[in-house]
Amino acid sequence: MRNKVGRPKGQSIFLKGKINRIIVSLIRTCGGLTACRDKMLIEGVQLTPGKPKERLMVSMPTLVKVAQQAKIKLRPGRKVSVAI
Repeated sequence: MRNKVGRPKGQSIFLKGKINRIIVSLIRTCGGLTACRDKMLIEGVQLTPGKPKERLMVSMPTLVKVAQQAKIKLRPGRKVSVAI
């Protein structure tokens, strides 16, 4: 069964090329996937020099795949303490 979008199932449009390199550098500078996703949604990313920043919506599974392909070691997030 094919996807309606026209790409093979399980593959993302963000896994190759210049956008992949931008996402990898953003993950490294932000230090985490959630911070990277928030920065892409709120502030935007500079895709082409001299043009305004563009906002990208990237899912968490895609960010995890990009980080694994780039062999970035991800640390767990903050520990939440529950007051009793």
